[in-house]
Amino acid sequence: MKTGDTALPPGNPTYVPDEIFNSITNPVILIRHPALIAPSLWKVQSPVLKLQVEDEDFRALASLLFTRMMFDYFQSIGKRPIVVDAEDLVTKPEDLATALCSALGIDRSGVSLEWDSLPEDHWPHLDQQVKEFAGDLLKSKGIKSSAKKVRTDDSSA
Repeated sequence: MKTGDTALPPGNPTYVPDEIFNSITNPVILIRHPALIAPSLWKVQSPVLKLQVEDEDFRALASLLFTRMMFDYFQSIGKRPIVVDAEDLVTKPEDLATALCSALGIDRSGVSLEWDSLPEDHWPHLDQQVKEFAGDLLKSKGIKSSAKKVRTDDSSA
């Protein structure tokens, strides 16, 4: 199997043992427009990892290759992943939560889009790199809804 010029290895693309990974009954994969991945990654990684855009590790982290490998693997074992566009998460979180709960067969009333932030003294013991990546989530009070879609084209129309 090939995606572009990169041969994808067969089998489970993670370090999670097959017995556990293959037990995922309803895989959900979150995707984001490629033009939005790099700036977001730059924001959270540059203070810690100090990667440059031309670094191989930065290109790997900003790539959708791993996401595609997981999608293809799940399909190869007979599971159809539910693909969620991150833009839908921020522009219409209520609709997305309802649709996702329906697709997964779970009760929507048990899903909250708001929560209390976790005080820093209750954060799990994380190294600095993980704190940089997870800090916004740990400080958050819910999903911030934005009615404005992010433009990902460069047309002036």
